Amino acid sequence: MRLRIVRRALPPASRQSALVAHDTKFKTYTMADDEKKRLEEAKKAKQAEIDRKRAEVRKRMEEASKAKKAKKESR
Repeated sequence: MRLRIVRRALPPASRQSALVAHDTKFKTYTMADDEKKRLEEAKKAKQAEIDRKRAEVRKRMEEASKAKKAKKESR
């Protein structure tokens, strides 16, 4: 079975291109699964970073609020 690699555009929804392998009987195998996994992992890592930064900001805001309340009560 001989395979040849061609470049094919995916549907407009994804706006990405993927490598597609065709055998001599023209069955189609997409290699986009690895690309999808990599993109999903990148999205998860980015979202985790955003969540971590939000938690840091929330913590600082809470500390500032507590300090403000303590200062107000000490007057």
